[in-house]
Amino acid sequence: MKATKSAHPPAGWQQQLLKIVNLRPEEGERTFLMFVFYTSTSVGLLWLEQCTIALFLEHFGAEGLPVIYMASALMGSGLGILYSWLQNNFPLKQVFVVIALLMSLPLLIFRTGLAFGELNMFLLVGTVFVLRLWMDAEEILNDLNSQVAANQLFNIREIKRTYPIISSGLLVGDVLSGFSLPILLLLIGLENVIIAAAAMILVGGLVLLYLSNRYKQAFPDTPVREIEDLQTSYASKRTNTTLKQYILPLFAFFILGELLFLLVEFQYLGELERAYPNTEEIAGFLGLFSGVLGIFELATQWFVSSRAVERLGVFVAAMFLPISLSFLGLATIIFDVSNVGGVNLDSAKILFFGVIVLKFFDELLRYTLIAGIEPFLFQPLPTEIRNSIQTQVQGIAEPLATGLTGVGILATVWILGQLFQSLPAEAARQAQGAVFVLAIVAFSIIWAISALLLRQSYITLLVQSAEQGRLGFGNVDLKPFRRAVVESLDQDTSDEDKRSCIQLLERIDLPNAGEILAPRLVNLSPSLQRLSMDVMLQYPDAIYLSHVQRLIETKPGLDVLALALRYIWLAQPELETHTLKPYLNERVDPMVRGTAAGLILRRGTVGDRKDAIVSLEYMLTANREQERVIGVQALQEVDEQSELLQFYIPVLLQDDSARVRCALLKAIAAKRLTSYYPSLLKGLYYRSTREAAKQALIKLNDEAIALLREVGEDIRKPDYIRQQSWSALAEIGTESAITCLVQQLLTSWGTARRNLLRTLQKVPGEHGIEAVLEAIGRSGVEALIEQELLLLAQTYAAELDLAETIVQGREANLLRAALKGMQRDIFDRCFLIMKLIYPFSSIQAAILNLNSESEVSIALGLEILDNTIDLPQKQIFLRILETRPIQERLTDMRELLDYQPVAASERLRHLLEFRHFLSDWTLACCFHLAHEQRWTVSREAALVGLSHPSSFVREAILSYLRAASPRTCLELLPVLQDDPDPLVAAQVDRLKMELNYISQS
Repeated sequence: MKATKSAHPPAGWQQQLLKIVNLRPEEGERTFLMFVFYTSTSVGLLWLEQCTIALFLEHFGAEGLPVIYMASALMGSGLGILYSWLQNNFPLKQVFVVIALLMSLPLLIFRTGLAFGELNMFLLVGTVFVLRLWMDAEEILNDLNSQVAANQLFNIREIKRTYPIISSGLLVGDVLSGFSLPILLLLIGLENVIIAAAAMILVGGLVLLYLSNRYKQAFPDTPVREIEDLQTSYASKRTNTTLKQYILPLFAFFILGELLFLLVEFQYLGELERAYPNTEEIAGFLGLFSGVLGIFELATQWFVSSRAVERLGVFVAAMFLPISLSFLGLATIIFDVSNVGGVNLDSAKILFFGVIVLKFFDELLRYTLIAGIEPFLFQPLPTEIRNSIQTQVQGIAEPLATGLTGVGILATVWILGQLFQSLPAEAARQAQGAVFVLAIVAFSIIWAISALLLRQSYITLLVQSAEQGRLGFGNVDLKPFRRAVVESLDQDTSDEDKRSCIQLLERIDLPNAGEILAPRLVNLSPSLQRLSMDVMLQYPDAIYLSHVQRLIETKPGLDVLALALRYIWLAQPELETHTLKPYLNERVDPMVRGTAAGLILRRGTVGDRKDAIVSLEYMLTANREQERVIGVQALQEVDEQSELLQFYIPVLLQDDSARVRCALLKAIAAKRLTSYYPSLLKGLYYRSTREAAKQALIKLNDEAIALLREVGEDIRKPDYIRQQSWSALAEIGTESAITCLVQQLLTSWGTARRNLLRTLQKVPGEHGIEAVLEAIGRSGVEALIEQELLLLAQTYAAELDLAETIVQGREANLLRAALKGMQRDIFDRCFLIMKLIYPFSSIQAAILNLNSESEVSIALGLEILDNTIDLPQKQIFLRILETRPIQERLTDMRELLDYQPVAASERLRHLLEFRHFLSDWTLACCFHLAHEQRWTVSREAALVGLSHPSSFVREAILSYLRAASPRTCLELLPVLQDDPDPLVAAQVDRLKMELNYISQS
């Protein structure tokens, strides 16, 4: 759940700063406070970590670390269960307080234990061991607190912008803690730094507590319940073979990453223990190392990481760390063995410096490159299982790997101890270090191989996700994607799979599609050959001419041959067109003849063009539909000022064949014939040409925006025509087109608002949603929902005051039914608005359950909403969704509407004050009821209603005026004399005769 607290707009310099860091004004304060929390807590934890490691090495040495790893694996699972229990039984604000105290107060106890430990060695050793174990617990609890708080404060879209900044707090903490620790050691001593660490952790906890109180909507007073099981019942959990092939190496990748981290840490701390026998020296070195590393991490995170991933690709970046570790490890071993260059260093120093460099690069790349690509690795997984898999990887696999690594290190140390027991202690220790460095090299190579295996199934799964609409193409790593397409086309897969790959290649990497498709043309089926040629024709290149020529030599179908000829001529501007004249003969197939005519019209001499025009005219007037269609397609090559166009286009627009008219609409768009653009709009009205007209308008790109806006804004146009215009704008997808849709959304109501919301949410890459949020922010979204709830309250009030016990009759029943329909529409719009800021799957799961007739399902739907939304009107919205009497729902909505019962006629007049927000049918029912009950309505409502775009509303008002004020009705009839609706026009004529007769008599 997420929240925004309304605040004053930031000053100019603040807005500029937010723009630089890619934040919206309403996100700035939350992000800054989370950054402060992250930084202060990280400083405290890093002070604690460095001092604890120094103490542990002094009393246990690096050999004791495997035991810690094993204990940490068990403790991690236990703490996860504890945190989950706290969440499920206490409000989050209380959970944060408990965790902050749990992280800070035990440190005071440990400090006391260290003080008394000077008198009792057993107590001292026990305190140090438990302190080292508790250090891991602190990191686990902090990660849980940080992730839960961030997920509560920011929605899924906001967190993409804010979390990189928030997580930078860890790197800033590295720098601050690293360079401040040596100073603290001099001033207060190592043991007292633990108290300072507790104070910093407590400061972070207070910041988090302040956050949870300032943004109360994000941190409800009720416990958070686990609802993933409820949501996943909405979506199927289909795990196919490809998915399994991806998940297994995914687990291996993270497990091996954790294993290598522990191996490097074990060897690193072992070398520190040997090099620095003094505890404070170790802590000082750790602090300086952390500070220097933090500076490099910040620089890498801000200036290198994202660019490296973009240029190298996800998997090259993923392999960079294991390859670096294996290379550095091998270099350390080789340098140790050969002592290259005559440098006066013994094996111990070489091993020490080698391990320091290993640790430096491991931390540097792990927390920048690897941390940056982790979201990409989970991206291809289906949404319904993505969170579950990520939890299993990070909550089960990694802790399990930690425990098993501890066991493995213990076993290895024991075995090596037996093997090297005849060597001197120092030599045995160096030999053990060399073995562990070799192990790092070996596991690094295996880690890189796991990344390669992951890469093989990554794109196949990515393609499946994209085909099913789960994925935006901006996440695709092009290099492995192209390799996957090549493998799919070369293997014995179905034509449908190959077609999907070619279509995705067209959408993702169109300029380079020819490089993959051209060499494989002759091996594809005829339908795929045509598709491939269509794709390649968008970027013709002479490099691939030999492959296209080979295709022609195989004598393909005429449609493929025509496309191949077109490609050859478009790719070679120097060719002369007179060699195409033989193809103009009427005995040549129309497909080839039309292609030849089009090419000659584009590049031929004046004489050749005349021959091509004669051939084209013959095709345009042929009896066969196919010839006319091909002739129309060839018109795209005719000069815009040609008399041929001016003569034939008006004729062809009236052609009996829908296929000819559709081809002509496409030609009009291709030639940018502005004088015929109205024909494109007219084509939207007919089912046979609607799709062709829509695609032609989309092809015009931004040039069509003004045309489509005019149709979309015209309330007199049918809803389905307006929807077609909005859909076309969404498919155009440019910034101007999306902005146009957003502007219309902000001024729309009712059905138009619903259709616009659906249209914007279907824009690929969530660009439509982002544009809405950019325009109105989260506060604007909340205002939209409040508007809907205000109208809902008015319909509830009308339903009560116009109840069946008060007003009877057919017209009253119709109005009550219309009000019910409006209420359903309002809820639909509310859910659509919620999808702008909350996960689609959660809202859709809630809708599915709420639409059920089962009380159990409705309860599940309410539970999902309760744990998903955090609107200011959340409690009101949840209460009115419950199956309860209208009177009780209105009582719950008293913050929005202070309901007071009034007479039925008065309620109807009050309802008509909201006529601009009522549905057309509800408005008509209001006048029908007023007519039947002889109730008066305001003159303004009646007069304005006569210009309503819906004919049945005008008809209802005329009937009302006929009964309520015949004289006024007679005066207004001339205004409606030429009404476009024949039924209304007939009613006007009839009323005119009746009223004239009455007035004369």
